[in-house]
Amino acid sequence: MTSNRNRAVAAAMGAAAALGLTVDDAIVLQESNKLAVRLLPCDVLARVAEERIKRWAEFEVELALRLAETGSPVAALEPRVAPGVYVRDGFVVTLWTYYEPMPGNRELRSSA
Repeated sequence: MTSNRNRAVAAAMGAAAALGLTVDDAIVLQESNKLAVRLLPCDVLARVAEERIKRWAEFEVELALRLAETGSPVAALEPRVAPGVYVRDGFVVTLWTYYEPMPGNRELRSSA
């Protein structure tokens, strides 16, 4: 994902903005084969991956919805947008409630 990092961050910002969320900045929180990006000032966590692995995102959203129905402790999908997987510029984006990190975790500021 490193080679596509800036494009992935831009896709997350664009998807959120297209859904009516205010996005002026992004902070990359975690980077591997997927990105976890905090979008500001809307304060949303975006999970971003290449579109070719869309199934993982669909599975995560479905699992989160099912767990929430049973009252299980789980990270919540962003309530200001419809739950789902958003495709933008070759990436899949899911939007989640942002939770403050535990002490000791660091955020990596994006160059996008």
